[in-house]
Order: sequence, then C-alpha cells, then structure tokens
Amino acid sequence: ELAYIREDDEGLKIGALTTIFTMKESDIIRQKYISVYEAAKNFAYLQIRNMATVGGNICRSSPSADMVPPLMAFDAEVKLVGAKGSRNVLLENFFRGPRENLLERELLTEIVVPKKEGKYGTAFGKMRRNSGDLAKVNCAVKIIVRDRTCEDIRIVLGAVAAKPIRAKNAEQAIKAKRIDDDAIETAAQKVIEDIAPITDVRSTSVYRTEVSKVLVRRLIKLAVERA
Repeated sequence: ELAYIREDDEGLKIGALTTIFTMKESDIIRQKYISVYEAAKNFAYLQIRNMATVGGNICRSSPSADMVPPLMAFDAEVKLVGAKGSRNVLLENFFRGPRENLLERELLTEIVVPKKEGKYGTAFGKMRRNSGDLAKVNCAVKIIVRDRTCEDIRIVLGAVAAKPIRAKNAEQAIKAKRIDDDAIETAAQKVIEDIAPITDVRSTSVYRTEVSKVLVRRLIKLAVERA
C-alpha cells in the first residue's frame, strides 16, 4: 500500500516503497517531472532500480542520493508517521548530516510534490566513475522563466556537502535577472560559496568544486530550453 504514484489537487504523491524502476516507467513523472525521471533513469543498475525504493534512497540520508536533488528542487515534502501522529516536513529540512535525519521512531510513508502552476523547466545531471556508481557530484535545477527573465529558480547539489544542499548564493545570482550567458556564468561561479566538498575514495574536493560549476552551467541552460 506504500507503492504508488498519483496526482490529486495537492500535487504529485509518491509512496515511500515505490521502486526507482517504477518511477522511471511512470508517464506522469516522465512528462511533468523530467528531472526526477532523469535521476531514476541514471540510478545505478537495472537490478538495483528494481529493488531500491525512493523512501529508502531518502532515509539512508546519503549526501550523494540521486533522487533527493530533483525532489528538493520541486520543494517536495515528506510525510512522517509515528505513535504521536503524522507530520509533513520539507525535504530540504529532513537531513541533518551523513546518514542522519529527523526521523524519531517514525516511518517515512509518502513524498508530496506540491502542485505547480505555470511553465517551468527542470534538469538533472551527475558525474560518476562508472554507470552504476554513486555520484561524485549530482545536481538538479528547476527554473521559471518569463520574458527571458528568471522569475524563480532552485539549484540543488549532492555529494558536495554533509547533506544535499540548495545553492542559494547561486540562485540569488540569477534570480530576477535577464537570462544570458553572463548571468548563467555568474551563477555557476557563485556555487563555490554554497558547497563544502571533501576528498574521498570517489573524488577530490578540487574536482568536485570545478564539476559543480560545470553542472550548474549546463543544467541551467538545459532547464531554460525546456521552459
């Protein structure tokens, strides 16, 4: 009963036990939430997509979790249920650090993406060592464009801090600005003020910093085209 994808007046609702493969195959997600589709499509290998669930990917609370950035970019909430009742928490506020989150003897049962009006563009990308590996860096962008001006934007990155983060300095650098190569480049350069990458077995902090700028630049451009 916790495996479903449906829409209602509140928006998109995804059961916590919905597999990544089911999300990849969903017409609703592929047509309306393309960055979420791209994250599911590029999630590990087929065998893992058949078993892994979106709730599991979130609750593991890995800084490199692929499903988190696109859902955060859509301002998704998670529904937490326990003995004291239920509560909805903004996904952005759910994580405390590596493998740490807000769960207190609770279950995550549902992800809710609030209904959005108007046109927007969104995109997801990641850098990795091979096709099935965890991300060295991943990133999702969602942008609302009106008259070639950025009306609103979300830029979310993973694997560059202790938890998935919104690049708010990069967002502010382009928000309300006319979208051109200079504005996009300014936002890409600003992202270094938002991240704190480390060196580990998958990559170095220097590489992650440079790739973050590259992904932000590429994905803003792609999201604008889709908008």
